[in-house]
Amino acid sequence: MKFPEYFRKIRLKNMILLFEGSTLLLMMAIALTVGPVKISFKEIYEIIWKIIFNDHHIFVNNKLFSHAVIITQVRLPRIILSVLVGISLASSGMTLQALFRNPLASPYILGISSGAAFGGAFAILMGFKKAIFFPIFSLSFAFFTTFLVYKLSQRDKTIIVGNLLLSGVAIAAFFSAMLSFSLYLAGEKLYQIIFWLMGGFWLSNWNKLFILFPMVILGITGLFFFYKEMNLLLLGDRTAMDLGVDVERTKKILLFLTSLLTSGAVCMSGMIGFVGLIVPHMMRLLIGPDHRYLLPASCIGGGLLLLFVDTFARSIITPVEVPVGVFTALIGAPFFLFLLKQQRNSQ
Repeated sequence: MKFPEYFRKIRLKNMILLFEGSTLLLMMAIALTVGPVKISFKEIYEIIWKIIFNDHHIFVNNKLFSHAVIITQVRLPRIILSVLVGISLASSGMTLQALFRNPLASPYILGISSGAAFGGAFAILMGFKKAIFFPIFSLSFAFFTTFLVYKLSQRDKTIIVGNLLLSGVAIAAFFSAMLSFSLYLAGEKLYQIIFWLMGGFWLSNWNKLFILFPMVILGITGLFFFYKEMNLLLLGDRTAMDLGVDVERTKKILLFLTSLLTSGAVCMSGMIGFVGLIVPHMMRLLIGPDHRYLLPASCIGGGLLLLFVDTFARSIITPVEVPVGVFTALIGAPFFLFLLKQQRNSQ
């Protein structure tokens, strides 16, 4: 490859990332204006300016004060939470697809999210009311699920992709059955569990952000340190090993980070499927397989997709909100079938 062509491709990738980031910021600004109460960009700018510079005049104007409460306590935490969940799910899907060299791999297909969902439902069922118990139980069951899938898919210390998918489906079915049994025993808590499992950001608040944010930062930062290893894993375990990668150690670390991100997303938003399947595949077609660029592209793309879907879901039938998980399933199920057919044709 000629150097000018190489630099042109690098510049194109950077431009794509810049465009993605700008679009995400614009979408966040638009989402602040969407809702039963219409708030203009001018008012949003005025409110944010007064909050930043601690202008107490905002408390004198009743209309401005009510709009400030809506923005700071309702819309802003919801917008940020949807972006963080999108980042978590998209980066998890991208990592698993690289790890197992399969575009069909995702946290939901491998059962990680089912384990995390059962952990959250179990926390509700047992009556743990503190917000910290959600991520603890979700994380524990997500790690347990990951461990089971990892062990069941091994043959002579090598992961077999076919076994991986089959064991993931089996584990997901098991935890789905456990989840159904939890619903049967829920009693008065049935509505609370179902409401959470449908997937959405109705109950977003700053406390959830304070819990999820460190998990996302830790997970994404860890993945950035392993982008070279993920590139080499695409060449096969033997080739990666010959090039100096400790394959088994790398896989364990990546599975740990994936479980961390997935459990954090599930416990804060419920079951929102197919984001980790759609976004990495689309970004790979757009920006290429190099994880130095694919990881930030998937993160921004995941946040953008989930923010757009959430904004659409809460505005299509105002004041009723459609669960976000419904829309992602409607988009993702046909896309999954398309990938399945494409993979079969390539074999």
